Amino acid sequence: EAAFAPDDDEEKGRVIAIAGAKGGVGNTTLAIHLAAELAAIHRVILIDLDFGMGDVAPMMDITARDSVADLLARADRLDERVLAGSVGVHPSKVHVLAQPNEIDEHEEVKGDAILRLLQICAESYQYCMIDCGTALDEATLTTITVADMVMLVATPDVPSIKNAWRRLQLFERIGVDRKRIRLVINRYE
Repeated sequence: EAAFAPDDDEEKGRVIAIAGAKGGVGNTTLAIHLAAELAAIHRVILIDLDFGMGDVAPMMDITARDSVADLLARADRLDERVLAGSVGVHPSKVHVLAQPNEIDEHEEVKGDAILRLLQICAESYQYCMIDCGTALDEATLTTITVADMVMLVATPDVPSIKNAWRRLQLFERIGVDRKRIRLVINRYE
C-alpha cells in the first residue's frame, strides 16, 4: 500500500505518479490529458516535478503565481490556503503547480518537503497527478514510494524497454508494491 494509505483518512485524494523510462516517451502529455479528463468531474491538481525541464505549464499555456520550487522552499509553512494561492488554473479546471520558467540551479529537494507538499495536495484535491519526468532524484523516488499508483511510461524501442525494466527493478528494491505500478507502452504515429 502507499505510504499515505494505512491510517489516513479516506477523504484524502489519490496520488498518481507518472514517470518516463526515458525522455520523449510522453509522460507529460499523458499526465496533462489524464488530469484534464479527471477534472471534468473531480478536483485535480497537476504537479510538475521535472526540475530540469518541466514542460507542464507551457504545454497548458499556464502561468502560476508560484512554482513548485517556491512552495518547497517554504514547506514548513505550507497549507491549503497557500497552495490554493500558488496554482494556475487551466480552462479545463485542472489546477497546475509548475516549474519556474527559468532554468536555475535548484537546491537539493528533500524528501520531507515533498511529503509535506503531497500531503497538503491530497487533503485539498481528489486527484494529485505528478509528472515526475525521467530523473531518479529524491523528489521522484519519494513521490513514487508514497503514490497510490505509479504509471511508468515507455515506448516500444530497446533503450526505453531496457530503462523501464531497470526502473521496475528499482521500484521493487525501494518497496513499491507491484499492484500499484502500471506500465504504459506509448506510441502514436
